[in-house]
Amino acid sequence: MEALLNVVENSAGDCTKADDAEQYVIEELRKMGSDALHCWADTAVNKTAAHLREQQPELHGNGKKEVCWHTTFGEISAIEQIFRGSGQQVRPFIASAGITSRCCSMPLQRAMTDFGADHPFGQVPKKLQEHYGMICR
Repeated sequence: MEALLNVVENSAGDCTKADDAEQYVIEELRKMGSDALHCWADTAVNKTAAHLREQQPELHGNGKKEVCWHTTFGEISAIEQIFRGSGQQVRPFIASAGITSRCCSMPLQRAMTDFGADHPFGQVPKKLQEHYGMICR
């Protein structure tokens, strides 16, 4: 929030043009969104693991895996506890969050579709990389 107030007050003196101020605000909001989503993911991983342990105490921990997905705020990742029981692997966070590893969030998919409708197809990956600071594969 302090960084956004610095734009309003132009305390550094580097936001004299509207485009510069807008870009700075976008970058700060993207950082805040990324931080918030990382914190949400860490909290959700712990809650879903605890909830699963309560519901199915016969399951036992079977290591951890990193799960990551792409959002309009950049790549978000978390370390998820994996459980095993009766021959099956259970990943509670992925199931509850409705994601798969290396997927794109629905808002990002919508943004890519809208962006693709406005720009020639060959330029979309490069433009998205510039706009969202991500690498499209």
